[in-house]
Amino acid sequence: MAAGAPIEAFALYSSAFVVSQHRSPTSRGPGAADAEASAAASGVRSLGWSHSAVHGQHGCRGHRGLLGTVATVAVVAAAATTSRRGRRRAVSRVPCRASMTQEQQELLALRTEQAEAAIEKATPVPESFEDAVALACKATMAAAEAGNKRQNIYFDAGEGDSDIGGVLGRVLPFAEAFAKAMTAIQAAKGGKVRVVFNDMGGKSICENRWAPLPPGLALDYFPAMTKQQTGEGRVRAKLDEILDADVIIPVATTQNEMPALLTLAEMMKQSTRRDVPIVLINPKLIQDATLAAGSQMREIMAFAERLLPSFHLEQVEPPDESGLNPGVVCRVWPQPFSVWEDNEDDPEAIDGFFLLDLSDTEAPSPTQIKDMLKTSMEIASMPSLPAPRL
Repeated sequence: MAAGAPIEAFALYSSAFVVSQHRSPTSRGPGAADAEASAAASGVRSLGWSHSAVHGQHGCRGHRGLLGTVATVAVVAAAATTSRRGRRRAVSRVPCRASMTQEQQELLALRTEQAEAAIEKATPVPESFEDAVALACKATMAAAEAGNKRQNIYFDAGEGDSDIGGVLGRVLPFAEAFAKAMTAIQAAKGGKVRVVFNDMGGKSICENRWAPLPPGLALDYFPAMTKQQTGEGRVRAKLDEILDADVIIPVATTQNEMPALLTLAEMMKQSTRRDVPIVLINPKLIQDATLAAGSQMREIMAFAERLLPSFHLEQVEPPDESGLNPGVVCRVWPQPFSVWEDNEDDPEAIDGFFLLDLSDTEAPSPTQIKDMLKTSMEIASMPSLPAPRL
């Protein structure tokens, strides 16, 4: 279990009850049933979404098929500014009480209450790619309004842009949708968004793939800078240009870009400047501690520790030979990191996902998640579950 989890979510199994959700079914677009049948036939299990950067189309596919219709940036932006309907759950089945003592019944009732509270507190798995983008925008804005101006987002749903390798390729479709949705939100207030890449090459690639850019969205890149440089001359001019925004979104920032990012943050502290949100997407700020020893490493670590993880969506796909179901980790601030087992055949699942763990502090590691999935499989495979022991 992840450290800091307020409730041991495996009490869901030990209490032997089913939690169901009472809400209207998700709206589905034309052809959804065919898409589901096709996905099931192909054995697709990933949350992966297919993307078309040229046409700006995004479709969610997975073992549960197509979820909803394609949404425009305006629709996503509107969803991000709209209150999300709460998900209500209730216990639909409990063990036979006739064979239980009064104390066992009270213990079962307590565990039932705790499990319902855990599920109500958890971050639900986004229903589609558009839903994920809208939730990321909503979490980012809410965190910024609460005074958290330094944030990081992590997104890895198993697929990305197949034409571009590395971290940038895996996150590029999400970064595009998120940046354009944030731009739509900021443009309504007369603001602008600036997306910052690690170099000119990354910016050039996205200028072509993201075209046409909506008004209010600018693409830029961090100037090359060493720890000996102080941010003067051309470097400072470039950083001044980046600061001309209401939201700054660095994408896949690495340790190499940290001197420029730290200088940018320092420049923002000047009394004549506004402190605008900096939202990093899939950063890797510390890669080799030996390359940034001493004071610079302390500055990088201090900056990283101040970052608020406002949105997190991660697919964990165990090897096929393990026999384990996929896992999903999601977080929409201020809700906790929530670990779900992706198993539509589980009668105790909610919309195909079973809650395994909550953490208010950090996302569990892939190894920890696989351990949870293994324990879940072992418990679920038990032929029967006795009444809870005292």
